[in-house]
Amino acid sequence: MFSLLWKRPRTKAARALGRKIALAVEALEDRTVPTLLGNSLFPADNPWNQPITNAPVAANSTAIINNIISEQKSNGRLHPDFGQDYQNNSDLYGIPYNVVHGNSTPKVHVVIDAYADESDLQNAPVPANAVLEGDLQNGPLVGVDNRGDSHLIVYDVDNNIAYEFYRASRPSENSDGQWHADQETVWNMNTNEFRTLGNTSADAAGLAILPGLVRPDEALPVSQGGQGVINHAIRFTLQNSIILDQFLYPASHVANPGNNNPAIEPPMGARFRLKASVDISTLNPESRVIAQAMQTYGMIVADNGSNFFFSGASYSVDAGNDETLTWNDNDIQDSTHGLKSLTFSDFEVVSLTPVVTGLSAAGSGTVDVRVQSGVADPNDSSNVNSPVFGYGISATSAADRFSYGGGTTNAPPTVARAAAASPSPVKGKTTALSVLGADDGGEANLTYTWRMTAGPTGAHPAFSANGTNAAKASTVTFDRSGSYVFQATITDAGGLSVTSSVSVSVVQTLTSLKVSPSSTTVAPGGRVQLSATAYDQFAIAMAQQPALTWAIVSGPGKVNGSGLYTAPAKGTGTATVQVSAGTLHARATVQVRSPRTKTRGKALAELAGAGSFGTEDE
Repeated sequence: MFSLLWKRPRTKAARALGRKIALAVEALEDRTVPTLLGNSLFPADNPWNQPITNAPVAANSTAIINNIISEQKSNGRLHPDFGQDYQNNSDLYGIPYNVVHGNSTPKVHVVIDAYADESDLQNAPVPANAVLEGDLQNGPLVGVDNRGDSHLIVYDVDNNIAYEFYRASRPSENSDGQWHADQETVWNMNTNEFRTLGNTSADAAGLAILPGLVRPDEALPVSQGGQGVINHAIRFTLQNSIILDQFLYPASHVANPGNNNPAIEPPMGARFRLKASVDISTLNPESRVIAQAMQTYGMIVADNGSNFFFSGASYSVDAGNDETLTWNDNDIQDSTHGLKSLTFSDFEVVSLTPVVTGLSAAGSGTVDVRVQSGVADPNDSSNVNSPVFGYGISATSAADRFSYGGGTTNAPPTVARAAAASPSPVKGKTTALSVLGADDGGEANLTYTWRMTAGPTGAHPAFSANGTNAAKASTVTFDRSGSYVFQATITDAGGLSVTSSVSVSVVQTLTSLKVSPSSTTVAPGGRVQLSATAYDQFAIAMAQQPALTWAIVSGPGKVNGSGLYTAPAKGTGTATVQVSAGTLHARATVQVRSPRTKTRGKALAELAGAGSFGTEDE
């Protein structure tokens, strides 16, 4: 059956201040955007495309590396988690990607089984012959549990969009004949997209997978059809026991409960770099290109796994999804001059927190310059750099805080109108926050930053405006009901600030009903218990379930007040059962049909066959 679905790719040969102040922020190198079939995988300023050659070493780098070595019980070797494609019956080593033309490839529905509330529920242009992570080199490997993470990556080359799935399974592996997966994330590579904070992606850290894979079309020499350079960071894994239960931009999700020692544990999204002191000149050609990328762009902790296993595709494909290039195992797997010659201690952890390197000023006044990398984060304790989602805020030191000249005094701002919310209580998903400050430098020079200081567990409210003057009027969008407290920080051009807070109550509003099972079959005279759940405006089950009314809309049988359906003793047909709560309704379909029976002759023949040859269970 699987041979009908499988098509093996064919091989081819500081904001401006009110006075004159010059600000210098330590800059990283220019960026070269990596391409895939002529498209840029995320813009140049995306973290995946950020050179980190000049980034300082993190203060706890040595402690982190030593902890990894201690957990490993040795100074282990770097491991390429991919390899040469021999197109035989061996495992397909690496994470493959499938190229489609989205303008002409039909989109199919993929059933999301585990993380629907953290998925992009979109139909995807999945080809029937898609190759999954964990397949064999010359065909599918049956059974999602046999394929490990079973990632499925579909790249729409027409629109530069990647569809990424975790634990994907084929229609032939599912009773409903549809594609299934535990999670789906859709990445528009034309923009800087990030997951909602706290949400996963097809990777545990909430990151895209495709931009972090090393591919033969990048690393192979130009003489062999490659480009001879990798211009992006690389995806890699560490053991679960090593990763901190927090995330660092650009990651957005954690998966390591119980790990709470930031002194020796790196968070999801941490950036590692091959030390500049490591001589890579003697490495094999393909290995040298990959090692250079590790020195220039580094590696990002993206998932739980084995220590220092980094990811790649075993082969590259063209726009027709035909294989063009693969690796040379004698190059990359070599422990003397290949990637496996590098050890854990050859790497270091870097800090990408912005650094102010110098200031010059004309005039007089007080200067307090902080450089922030990132956007406002609504008080997510899992975010290492909260209250911003980014690389953080520069340190305060003599380099960026000083007084100069004389005579001018900056008074702190005041609250002209206290923080308020309308409506409150909230029965929908949004409310309008407002606040107004006053300052000796003029209200137009004030900035308003909102954050959640108290709220229900797991809440991640989003603000329509934040960190700007316009944020004095900001709409907050909620993802769950509960009691919230929002604090507005009003800051002037000199860095002085004042705060104002408002409490908001978000109540559960009955919005939808769902019947389970939604479709079922029963024999004449049989019974089936139906149940219904009421959900609020956030698709979360109501804490107080409403009274329900059950009725037969059409078809045979009857249903009682608790949802127990009873089929007629004789006859068949299809019944539509409706449950109601006020004006809300949901329906289920019950098919009444007689069970199939075998003829006496067929039953005897099957018994004779079992007696002669046995069964699979024997």
